[in-house]
Amino acid sequence: MRCCRKTPGGRDWLEWISSNIQGAELLIFLYTTSDHDWTWCVREIGRFEGAQQVRQKSPQVVWFLSDGLEIPSFIANYQYYGVTYREIERMLKDLMEGGAFTNGKPLKPNVHVDKVDDFRTAIQQIEKIFANSSRPEEFFRFRLRLSHPDPDKIAEDISNLLATGRDDRASDWLANAKIEASPFTLHIAGAGDASEFRENLK
Repeated sequence: MRCCRKTPGGRDWLEWISSNIQGAELLIFLYTTSDHDWTWCVREIGRFEGAQQVRQKSPQVVWFLSDGLEIPSFIANYQYYGVTYREIERMLKDLMEGGAFTNGKPLKPNVHVDKVDDFRTAIQQIEKIFANSSRPEEFFRFRLRLSHPDPDKIAEDISNLLATGRDDRASDWLANAKIEASPFTLHIAGAGDASEFRENLK
């Protein structure tokens, strides 16, 4: 098991990833939110796939999808697991007993019976890690941002806005404000982009 978080400070982490990918047999990926920029993860998956093809092996990417998220297109060709207790249990049985990722050779047959307490504890710990990785920022995640289109004119425009009624003030502000919204917010509002979202606010 190789984890980039253990890379020493000052080391070229991209070189570390490229080097370790060459000998990896399996890549595990956790998709926690649609709001993050997954560009580097996409590149790592691509590097892994390329390395496997050079070795004339079929890439094996095991990934977990957090509840309520749509399947991202960049990894949709690989079957996923959920993040519930039962789904994690299913993945570990596939890995340890079913030989799903080791050419049909089980790593530890009957482990869920022989080591039942350890097996359950492992599932519970993984489930907790997944929950913590996808929910701590729930209340602080970017959803909608309204900002003034020209910071240099804020003072002047605020004075003009304050001279109007509350309803007109809100309409004038929204008509000119710069609007940024997350894909999730646009989806809820039934808007394809920020311009359509602006129209829905009127």
